[in-house]
Amino acid sequence: MKKTLLLLLGIAAVTLSAAGFKSGSRAVAYKIDKANNSVTVISATAYDPKKPEGECVHTLQWDKGTVFAKVSVPALSAITPGRVGICFLSAAEAAKAAKGQVFRCGRVEFEPDYKGKTGFIGKQKLATPVFPPKKGNFAETEIDGKRVRFSPGRIMVFTNGTINDVRVGENQLRIWGKEQNGKFVISRVEINPAPKFDRDPKLPDVLVAGDSISMNYEKALIAALKGKMNCRRIEGNSGDSNRGNEALKLWLGELPGKKNRWTVVVLNHGLHDLKQKSDPKTKVFDPKHQVEPDVYAKNIDRLLKYLTTNNYKVVWCTTTPVPGSSYGAYSRRKDEDLVYNKVLEPVLKKYPQVTVCDLNKVVRNSSVYDEWRKGTNVHFKEGPERELLGKAVAEAVLKAAGK
Repeated sequence: MKKTLLLLLGIAAVTLSAAGFKSGSRAVAYKIDKANNSVTVISATAYDPKKPEGECVHTLQWDKGTVFAKVSVPALSAITPGRVGICFLSAAEAAKAAKGQVFRCGRVEFEPDYKGKTGFIGKQKLATPVFPPKKGNFAETEIDGKRVRFSPGRIMVFTNGTINDVRVGENQLRIWGKEQNGKFVISRVEINPAPKFDRDPKLPDVLVAGDSISMNYEKALIAALKGKMNCRRIEGNSGDSNRGNEALKLWLGELPGKKNRWTVVVLNHGLHDLKQKSDPKTKVFDPKHQVEPDVYAKNIDRLLKYLTTNNYKVVWCTTTPVPGSSYGAYSRRKDEDLVYNKVLEPVLKKYPQVTVCDLNKVVRNSSVYDEWRKGTNVHFKEGPERELLGKAVAEAVLKAAGK
């Protein structure tokens, strides 16, 4: 362990620089040096299994031209009608918008300097006045003088900020810029609000890194751990195991050599890895998965190796069932979860210190999910379905923590 720690510290010493930082990366600040206009961050990084851990720590610079943009995420109904926003669209949805058809956008951004600019920008962005929904889930926008309905995704409002709005170890940042004379100079940094974390300083902390299933049971898990452990979930969806390897150190928020903040880390990937494209008409699946089972096993092995080597207590949650096949661009085949859980069995045997929470078994064996099993939606409803999962994870967390 001492040798491993020294190795990590050595890597950190080499990588506290601008080298390798990718413009557009997400990061968390860990040191702000106002005297030298520099900020040390830990960031998500392109996953390369051949590279050692620790290469996502960088020192970046800001200057007079750097834009600090504070992000808020209000409901669309809170937006002033007719305010100009940027709708981000896929190519297919942009085509619908151009035809005046109802379309969906992944996110809508509002920023002071958009002013009165309207019209299409590129193939996948649309700058236009936005009119919040009066009823239902559809908003309206104006294209060539005509009102068009759309379904909004994430709403983001930007206001002017400064380096003083960056909270060390808390805000997730999105940073753009470029290398200049051996330094990475930030052109723009988006400062997302710090995640809410109702923390009792007397209690140990648990971090949950998982996909939307962990979003489903998050409230139930927090309730089950109340008075025993503080529980915080990562921001957003963990995605597949490739992204897990990109973002793990960002989620952990730990610099090499620092004492681990998290007593227990709850981890899961699977439902995104096993996605397959399929033809809705023929119902034939493409043999390729988003992440193939053998790669998935290697990815999880790497994650567990890092966590256990660095003295984290880990709860691995098995991937919950796919109750029925769904079809389309990113669909899932019924019971494909069994393939992915099976391929991990030899991996998990390598780490007896990891506590396994068999959520797959919980779902398959409980009558609570009888109605759920009739559908194709992998997600779980509020109430008993989510509560049972939350309680199972809480039991595993307390076991892992030695409670």
